[in-house]
Amino acid sequence: MKIKVLLFIIFLFFSSCTPYYINAIKNLDKESFEPLCLTPAVEANNLRIDIIRNTYTKTENDSVQRTEDVDYHPLGFYLGNGLFYDLNENLCLRVDSLLGVAENFKIEMISRPEKNKSIVVYTFENDSLIKTYPPRKKSHYIYHREGTADSVSYKYKQRHRFSIVKNDSSLRYSGKRKFYRGIYTLDEGLYCLNYKRKRELYELNKNQITLENDYVIRMLNNNTTIQIQRKGRKKSSTLYTIEKNDHEIYIYSNRYYAKKIVLNEDNILIYKGKVLWKQYTYEK
Repeated sequence: MKIKVLLFIIFLFFSSCTPYYINAIKNLDKESFEPLCLTPAVEANNLRIDIIRNTYTKTENDSVQRTEDVDYHPLGFYLGNGLFYDLNENLCLRVDSLLGVAENFKIEMISRPEKNKSIVVYTFENDSLIKTYPPRKKSHYIYHREGTADSVSYKYKQRHRFSIVKNDSSLRYSGKRKFYRGIYTLDEGLYCLNYKRKRELYELNKNQITLENDYVIRMLNNNTTIQIQRKGRKKSSTLYTIEKNDHEIYIYSNRYYAKKIVLNEDNILIYKGKVLWKQYTYEK
């Protein structure tokens, strides 16, 4: 009897791990992506859908360690098709790009919409970002943006958080300690990152982007497939593939474990397997 129960539990475990979208992906009526690009850019709102989230190990005590997500960095590269790679090595899709938001916006995010677990509303107007958590009415001030097109300061209650300074050959980040971390143009499609005397190169070459010694982004199959690879010394290994039709995007591994993003006129739905994980709604 115990053996039968154990086998049933094992069956349930592996059934739950079965790739959920394998048939949908294999039968997808694929549409083309826009060409890849490599453009220094800023994303300060943290409205992102993770593809690769960098992590670090935090030691609690002598026997306990915990894995934590690395913070998003506002400075990075826009790679086209909503993809954004920041200077903390996080690769994401920008929610504002997928929704096509204007300068001022109101975006509602619901976690686990079927259970209505939590709601966060992001409102950007008058150069300020504010978050609210309905049904509570209290607003949480995130930042105020001020400056010129070439030098923008982000403040929290008049306290400087960081600045972005732009000129013809660089886009630089300045934190509280005034230490610049910058993206510098070397040539068309070629940039370097100078940080603590370490020089990192980022390059766009036809249908391929090389992100230092970490990742390679490739466009394949007549622009219908985006492949994300981890760069190795001798050979790169594929981490994820991105394909889409007219209203769905699939991000999947070699074993077809996938995240599905459904694009509607005013919202996007994010599924992990069969679970509706998040919903973003744009109030125009």
